[in-house]
Amino acid sequence: MEQRLGLLGLMDHLPTELIDDLHLIVSELATNACQTTPEREITFKAVFEERSIWIGVWDSSNEAPKPRQIGPFPAGDLQPDAHALDEGHESDDIGGLGLPIVIALTDERGVEFTPPEGKWVWARLKH
Repeated sequence: MEQRLGLLGLMDHLPTELIDDLHLIVSELATNACQTTPEREITFKAVFEERSIWIGVWDSSNEAPKPRQIGPFPAGDLQPDAHALDEGHESDDIGGLGLPIVIALTDERGVEFTPPEGKWVWARLKH
């Protein structure tokens, strides 16, 4: 993403926070696509518009992403997992926060299905 922004001469014209948000959004969408369709091709596309940036990731799954519901959390409900970083440790309590992050950071987002298979999961940020 950064290389593409640089080639277009946008690195000096976009706020650092926006670039950071773009990196995070692309990472989350690509991670979801890879998890949904392991060992299958995914496609990334970015369209730099006059007042916004559209980013999308295509995968071959026909399943719509489902954002995880988060919060509100009762006081004391969040407890750190002392083994979260241990090799091989798995927990149902971690993960699933990517789409809520994308929703929080973007102005628009959606899913467009591409028959006979697949979909674009996309997001737009205004700048």
